[in-house]
Amino acid sequence: MTIDIIYVCTVIIAFTAMLGFSLLIKRRDERPTLNSYYTIEAIASGEGSGFFRFNLLRFTPVCIVTFAETSILCSVHYNIYLRFVAVLISTLLFIACTYVINIIKAFTFGERLINIYCIAGCICFSSLIVYISVFYDYSVFAPSDIEAFIDNIWGTLSSALILVAFFELLRNDNHKEFESLSAVERKERLIKKCFSRLYSKYYIFVRHAASKNNASLSLLMAILIYEDLNRPWYIRKIENVLVNLPGAQLTVGIAQVKSSVPLSDEESIFKASEILYGTADVPRVNLVYAICRYNSSYSYVGSILEIKEILDSANLLRLN
Repeated sequence: MTIDIIYVCTVIIAFTAMLGFSLLIKRRDERPTLNSYYTIEAIASGEGSGFFRFNLLRFTPVCIVTFAETSILCSVHYNIYLRFVAVLISTLLFIACTYVINIIKAFTFGERLINIYCIAGCICFSSLIVYISVFYDYSVFAPSDIEAFIDNIWGTLSSALILVAFFELLRNDNHKEFESLSAVERKERLIKKCFSRLYSKYYIFVRHAASKNNASLSLLMAILIYEDLNRPWYIRKIENVLVNLPGAQLTVGIAQVKSSVPLSDEESIFKASEILYGTADVPRVNLVYAICRYNSSYSYVGSILEIKEILDSANLLRLN
C-alpha cells in the first residue's frame, strides 16, 4: 500500500469513525440535548446531562479519533502541514454530515447557536491535538503494521455501523424504569433539596412577585425548581451573554423567560409571575392552561404539576 493510499484511507476511516460515534450518542430529541428539558424521573435517576455531559459526548469521540488519526500519520512521517490538512478534511466532512445539516433543519436561533458551538469545538479540539503532535511524537501509539491495521479496520467499522443502525431502529426512547418507591423517594429528595437552596436565595422576592400578580406561589416555585434543575447557573450565565448577539431571543434567567436582553434572576422571576397572572386560586385545569402559556410541551406541563404536588403535599410553602 503506497503512502498516498494510506493518507486517503486514514482520512476516510477517521471520518467514518466520527460519524459512527455520533450515531451512537444521537438522541431522538426535537431539540439539541443542551437545549432540551429532562423529566423529573430522568434527573432524579442521574440521567440529566447538563453542560458537562453534553460537551463530553460531543467532543470526546472527536478527540479520540483525531488522536488516532494523527498517530497513524505521524508513524508514516507526514509533516505537520499534511497532518493538519488530513485531520481538517475528516473533521469538516463529519461536521458537514451532522452539525451543518442540523443548522439547516433548525427552527430557532438557539438551536443554530448550539450547533455552531459544536462546530467550533470540533475544529478547535482537532487542531489542538494536531498542534501538540509537533512537540510530542504520537507515532508510539500507532499500530506497528499500518497496512494490516487499515485492512482490518474496514471490516470492524462496517460491522459497527450495521450494529448502530440496527440498535437505532430498535432503540426505545423512554427513560429507564426503576422501582416505584425508589423513584418517588429520589424525586422528593431532589425537589426538596433544590427548594431549600432556592428558598434561601429567592423566596422573599418570589412571594412578593406572586402576590403582586396574584400568581400561584407553589406553581411559580415549581417552575423555578424545574428550570434550575435543567438550566444550572453557569448555563444561565452563558445565555445572558449570548442574548446580546444581534437578533437573538433566548430564554434567560432562573425562570427561563423569553427575552432579547439579559435578565437577572429576579427580573426573570417577576416576568414569570406576570405570565402566571391570576393563578392563585384556580382549579387544576386552569393551571394546565397557565403552564401551557409558559411552555406547551406535555412533558414540561406534567413535570411542573408533579413538582407542585410534591411541594403541596410536603406543605413546604403552606400555600396552594
